[in-house]
Amino acid sequence: MNSHKSDSALDHRQTSTLLKELTPEIIERWRELALQNISAASKQSKPQLLDSLPRFLDLLAAAVDRKSLVGDGENILNVAKAHGEERVTLKEYTLEAVVYEYLLLRMAIVETLEKEALLAKDVLGLIHRFIDDGIGRAAVSYSALQSLRNDELLRQRDELREQIIEAVKVARVGFYSWDISSDLISFSEQMQKDWGINANTRLEGVIDFIHPDDRESVNTLISEAIKNHSLYQAEYRVIRPDGRMVWIEAKGEVSYTSEGNPLKFIGTSIDITDRKGADLDRERISNLKNESLQRLVSLFDKAPFPIAIIEGPDHTFLFANLQYSSYFLSGQPFLGKTVEQMLPTAKTLGFIDLLDKVYKTGEAFIGKEVEFSFVTPEGIFKKSTLNLIYEAVRDSDGKIMGILAAITDVTEQVEARKLVELERNKLETILTNSPAAITLWRGKDFIYELFNDAYQSLFPDRKLFGRPVFEVLPEALDQGFPKILRDVFETGEPFYGTEIPFEMSFSEEGNIEIRYFDLIYVRIDAAEGEPYGVYNHAIDVTERVTARKTFELSSKIVEESRADLKDTLESMSDAFFSVDEHWTITQVNSTMLRTAQRPASELLGKNFLDVFFPTPEDKKTSYWTEYHRAMNDRVPVSFIDNYKPLDLWTQVRAFPKSSGGLAIFYTDVGQAKKAEKLLAAERQKLESMISLSP
Repeated sequence: MNSHKSDSALDHRQTSTLLKELTPEIIERWRELALQNISAASKQSKPQLLDSLPRFLDLLAAAVDRKSLVGDGENILNVAKAHGEERVTLKEYTLEAVVYEYLLLRMAIVETLEKEALLAKDVLGLIHRFIDDGIGRAAVSYSALQSLRNDELLRQRDELREQIIEAVKVARVGFYSWDISSDLISFSEQMQKDWGINANTRLEGVIDFIHPDDRESVNTLISEAIKNHSLYQAEYRVIRPDGRMVWIEAKGEVSYTSEGNPLKFIGTSIDITDRKGADLDRERISNLKNESLQRLVSLFDKAPFPIAIIEGPDHTFLFANLQYSSYFLSGQPFLGKTVEQMLPTAKTLGFIDLLDKVYKTGEAFIGKEVEFSFVTPEGIFKKSTLNLIYEAVRDSDGKIMGILAAITDVTEQVEARKLVELERNKLETILTNSPAAITLWRGKDFIYELFNDAYQSLFPDRKLFGRPVFEVLPEALDQGFPKILRDVFETGEPFYGTEIPFEMSFSEEGNIEIRYFDLIYVRIDAAEGEPYGVYNHAIDVTERVTARKTFELSSKIVEESRADLKDTLESMSDAFFSVDEHWTITQVNSTMLRTAQRPASELLGKNFLDVFFPTPEDKKTSYWTEYHRAMNDRVPVSFIDNYKPLDLWTQVRAFPKSSGGLAIFYTDVGQAKKAEKLLAAERQKLESMISLSP
């Protein structure tokens, strides 16, 4: 099919003929692109546009042959209208998808034609306008029918409006509305952005934005559209307030009153600077004398990454594909300008020196992950990481004429790798410093893939990596762990265990001992969602368990001792009570309760001094003095005295306690005192009798 391929561009008739011949290839290429990029199309047994594409391409071929869109407007409208109507019947299709189909169709047409021949600039422009016209008409048809078909119009009106706005954003279409009677023009947000213009302006103010060389032709086209009731269509340059020049493609249509007077002029405005830049590149390419360079440029123009050809020792741009122009130059005119003029930071960052070296020596420069920062013509600072190649380009005599710059933006990949490395470092730090024993077992055989030092220290003499867990720890087979791990791996349910006993040895030949662990087993899934392995987080709590059990045993012994002591104290004939360091009564036996003639509730928890020494006179007794000596000097005391409030003679023994306070025992010696008095009286009688005896 390369019979049309030549070094010169085809004229309109030749392009029209080639377009008809390549219609099947164009449709097939569009079908591939649609299925790859539009989810709604991939869900259909047959992409719907296939039904209307042949007629659409026939009309395009006729327009190219005729060198004008005028003449088949009604037919184009009907085909685009049918396209929009068939889409609205499909739930999966949004307005954005409808617009995107036309953008992909534009790509399929240009790609397929340019494989066979060079296309003239005006032919390309006609193709672009034809597609843009189809986008607008299909979108209007889709939106109108959608509104009619929608039973819940009020609820979905805002949603449909957002879809239209989003689709317009994708296509970067601006809108304007000129009220002719008031001479006031309102603009959409996109058009204000493209032009740098205010929301409401009069026609004279709009014309002032247009390049002086284009103003007369634009005024003429506007006047003819109003006078002849015809469609308005124009391409012209606009000078923005920031000084940047953009190319605009404008279309419009006039509405009239019933008397035939012009009422409103409504239309669209699209920034086609990138497209015009590409057209200028092609025109420049078509004038190149070096045929091999022409072939290279034609190939590079379709490359998905930025490529530029820089000419001469001053490094003047000879060519830059659309990717390069959009990324580095924001679509600004660049032919004949130097790299330093377009990218001033290239000098300070050393890139001009690199270009000088390649141009002088012919040695290629290959840079990987090179940092590059620059300011776009709009004043936006961009910082990127690039892989780049600078390679000398030679003419037919082998003399260096320029440099080929091929660039790949790897910023996202580098940042993603750095993020992964950061997360890996964090994980390694956590694993290394964690007091817990951590490991990752891979697959249903639970093979050791990852473990930290804390885990290895549990089994210092055993080789772990790459071995199944139950081969490394055969003692675990009969302790229920295989079932636990299988359940976690198969069901995805985590396992949490507290103080799980594990009979183990620190070496394969060592003695078995019981250790206790708090365990967490969690399944780890692969990116595809399939089970990958089990994560183990174990904390050795043997010391905690041992300490608790020891405490429990000690507590039991203490409780038993307390019970024995209580029984002993209750069986004593002596009265007993104890006080703490604050003189609070903490314990009494039954003999004490009978002697004091009070219930336990009136003694326990009460202050001993307040209960038994309420008056100043009580504080002058030996009881007060000796009790305080025992408490303050921490010495045992023993004495006999009469406790007057109860008229009770007692023998008191007070002992300091190790925990503070006193343990006090007393014996009722009242009977002994009475016997002592009787004995003394009898002795006195006997002595009197002896003294009176002759």
